[in-house]
Amino acid sequence: MEQLDPRIHFALVCAALSCPPINVYDEATIDQQLDLAAQNFINGGEFAVDLEHKRIVMSKIFQWYAPDFGGSAFNKVRLGAFSSLVRYGAQFLIDSPEKE
Repeated sequence: MEQLDPRIHFALVCAALSCPPINVYDEATIDQQLDLAAQNFINGGEFAVDLEHKRIVMSKIFQWYAPDFGGSAFNKVRLGAFSSLVRYGAQFLIDSPEKE
């Protein structure tokens, strides 16, 4: 693998409640399947934007693997690291004004 594809985090199963569901992936359609896995994970409650209260809630996966999503490793939320994670997650929101 030349470069890590962060969507893999939405396809790997760790057997915890917050993990993605088990699925089978096909080499010929892996790109579309990973997009779908990311959309399902993010739109399934693991990433929520509340514009009215100016609040964002996201799965711990984004914090644990922040560098994979374009952020930097952090223990406490820093604006620079957080904004990269929000941008990454927001691209998979379906038909939502928060996507902007």
